[in-house]
This record gives sequence, structure tokens and C-alpha cells, in this order.
Amino acid sequence: MFVVASVLTFIAAIGINLLGIELAGGIPEWQQWLKDNTGYFRLWRILLYSVLAYGWYRLRRQLHRQGISPEQHHRLLRTEIALVALLLLLELLVN
Repeated sequence: MFVVASVLTFIAAIGINLLGIELAGGIPEWQQWLKDNTGYFRLWRILLYSVLAYGWYRLRRQLHRQGISPEQHHRLLRTEIALVALLLLLELLVN
């Protein structure tokens, strides 16, 4: 299911970029439009990360209420650290 969702997301991203290039009138105009709207994309990512963090917090709280073993807690913590590191790396690459 993850692979299908990833492929569909990739196809949607390609389609949106092709549509944007077409509507902007070419690749240079599309690139300029992207640069002109950088602030809006940054705000979008901040909102997206906030919603994801809130959802993760609620899920984590629910897991701890149900009771998890120390090993499961350790794996969860490693996953959280890896996810934050990945998002930081992606943001550094974008900017």
C-alpha cells in the first residue's frame, strides 16, 4: 500500500509541475513563479509539519496509555529522532 501511495504521489507531483509549466508559459516563468511564492510554500510546510506533529503527539499519548514495553518505547524514540532528522535535512536541502 505504501508503494502504491508513493507512486501516486510521485505521479501527481509530476502532473502538477507539468500543469504549472504549461500555465506559466515555460520553465523559466515557472521557476520564477516558484521563487516569487517561496514564503507561501514555507508557510504551507510549517502548517503541514504542525498538523503532523499534533497527530503524532496524540498517537504517542494513546500508545503510552495502552502500555508499551521499554523496547517498544526505545524503537519509537529512534523513529521520532530519524523523522525529525529527515525533515531537517529536507528543509536544509530546499533552502
